[in-house]
Amino acid sequence: MHAVLQEAISAYSLPLTIIVGVIGLYWLVALIGVMDFDALDGALGLDGDAGGGEVDVDAGADGDGMDADGDGGDHGDHSGGPGFLSSVLKVMGATDAPLMFVMTVFSLVLWGANVLGNIYFNAGRSSSLATLILVAALVGAFVMTRVLVRPLRPLMRLMRDTEKRIPIVGLTGKVRSLSITEKGGQVEVLRDGATILLHARVAEGRDPLPRGTEVLVVLQDEDEKGAYLVRPLSIQERSDS
Repeated sequence: MHAVLQEAISAYSLPLTIIVGVIGLYWLVALIGVMDFDALDGALGLDGDAGGGEVDVDAGADGDGMDADGDGGDHGDHSGGPGFLSSVLKVMGATDAPLMFVMTVFSLVLWGANVLGNIYFNAGRSSSLATLILVAALVGAFVMTRVLVRPLRPLMRLMRDTEKRIPIVGLTGKVRSLSITEKGGQVEVLRDGATILLHARVAEGRDPLPRGTEVLVVLQDEDEKGAYLVRPLSIQERSDS
């Protein structure tokens, strides 16, 4: 264990250790309800239109004054995204998996292979050999990520098809993060018997909503893919639900 820790902070492995640390911090932040990996997928343009139905929502209740007709189409598919990253995901066979899940698996395998490779094969601390080990670790991480992710594709596809079938717009839920502001937050909703987390925000000029506030998903955010606009439920809506 001491050798692993020592190698992890060496010049040959420190950059990868930092990357793994950042990913670990991301998941920690996600667990406490501040960030959502689906939102990151959308921000990188990896979402395709899932083609859900339309829901008309009158958001003017409770003094909020937000009237909107929202498109219930969900965006949860990588396959529609252009660019290098989408191509890499396709080669990995990971187009149905969340981006952050794939990145986490790839980074952990790469880091582990690089650290162990230098421990066992580069005791002399050769820069040339360290470079070869890194290249081999990259190839190995790519292959291992493909092997580990592919068996999960049916489950990921089932989850995606469920998202297509049941629109998010019009659902009610509760604020999961410490609050939801104009910048964002997380909402917990129940769909098809399963609890899911959504990246959401309130409209500009609206007051933040604290944790536990019951909200209505009004429409999909046009400014940020994978995010939704929400408003608090009125007293009448809460009594009816």
